[in-house]
Amino acid sequence: MVVVGSGPIGAELGQAFQRLGTQVTFVCRGPNFLPREDRDAAELLVEQLKKDGCAFSMNTSLTRVEMLEHGNLAEDVLPKMRLMVS
Repeated sequence: MVVVGSGPIGAELGQAFQRLGTQVTFVCRGPNFLPREDRDAAELLVEQLKKDGCAFSMNTSLTRVEMLEHGNLAEDVLPKMRLMVS
């Protein structure tokens, strides 16, 4: 599953899905995850999310998302992954 954005709601839902067995990748437009939160706290959360198995793509913008077939989305960098916009 792809979580587009780096806010607290996407972080919480992404971690929950990862712990339930879904491979989660966070796509963040800027260099920082949770940019409005305390930097030290955000870095601790990123460490935990990585331990949980989440992947991160920082400084990344989605240019296109399209439906390939029922249930599968495609994007130039992250093919065949579920998408959640947060």
